[in-house]
Amino acid sequence: MKLKLLLFTVLACTQLAFAQNDDFKNALAVPPAQDLLKHVYGDGDDDDDDDEYEYSSGNEIRIWGWSSDGKLAYSLDREIHVPMDFAQNWHYNNFYILDLVDDSYVEDIDMSHATDHDDGDGIAAHGSSEYGAEEELRQRKPSIINAMHMFKITRQGAELMPFPATINGVKYEAELSNIISQDNDYEQNVTQYTVNIIADGKRKVLGTFEIDGYDSIDNVHIAGYFYLPSANRIAVVLAEDDGRFGHISYVLTGCHLGVGFE
Repeated sequence: MKLKLLLFTVLACTQLAFAQNDDFKNALAVPPAQDLLKHVYGDGDDDDDDDEYEYSSGNEIRIWGWSSDGKLAYSLDREIHVPMDFAQNWHYNNFYILDLVDDSYVEDIDMSHATDHDDGDGIAAHGSSEYGAEEELRQRKPSIINAMHMFKITRQGAELMPFPATINGVKYEAELSNIISQDNDYEQNVTQYTVNIIADGKRKVLGTFEIDGYDSIDNVHIAGYFYLPSANRIAVVLAEDDGRFGHISYVLTGCHLGVGFE
């Protein structure tokens, strides 16, 4: 009897160890990259968008998971292609945890400095695509996993989808309003805009975003959304294009699907 009990205990512990090992491997796996501009410029086949898409490529997001109280973990990998002989590509890679309740960042891990290098001419480049975002993420995995554990984030994925969104039978539209522009010496720049979500004839204002003169942008696009079912929220993705060789910044803002529509 004791032998049977011992064998049963060993078998149970072995199965638990395998299950925990699978969970551990899943936690360590780098999420797939998604093109943040695929719903803005398509795949770049349109002749009118070829140049702009080429300079804007390398804008990728990876969704690591989220918590039931609306904290989203993601990493953002951006590469800026500058079409000048003397210039080089610039590469930025960050891991974030964004609280979608108030759009505040509770964690920001900069991984770009892990790949700083000398280009041979004594000039240090900030990151380089030759190392790859996945390698940078692997180097920072302990910090990423600790941050996710701290904020009770469950590892899960979400796909970037275009608006309109139909969720649980309700259609949600995204809209930009109150866009304010001002003239500078060369062109008009957007200095302020408001993001709205519309559902069943009711509107919800997610926020008004202001851009100072130094970070002036040429245009802003609604790039899509991520649906977080267990949090009953979406994360709306905005692409702010400054018009200079595809230098695009991204804004994520949260929307609870059950409250705030008037």
